[in-house]
Amino acid sequence: MADTRRSSMGRQAIDGWQEQDAYTPWRKLYCYLQRAGAVKSIKRGTHRRMRREAIAEIRREMP
Repeated sequence: MADTRRSSMGRQAIDGWQEQDAYTPWRKLYCYLQRAGAVKSIKRGTHRRMRREAIAEIRREMP
């Protein structure tokens, strides 16, 4: 049976200092992440990038 797992499954690839700050416990110490919606907007961008990469990978695998 072939391995059906994609590389996007598992641990998230962090791309940039904002994502690194938002996904670590240090986010409680940074003042710019205490504003309403700051972490949510960073995580929304991360998830959007992950979905885009997964869709591109699926399209590459299709004949």
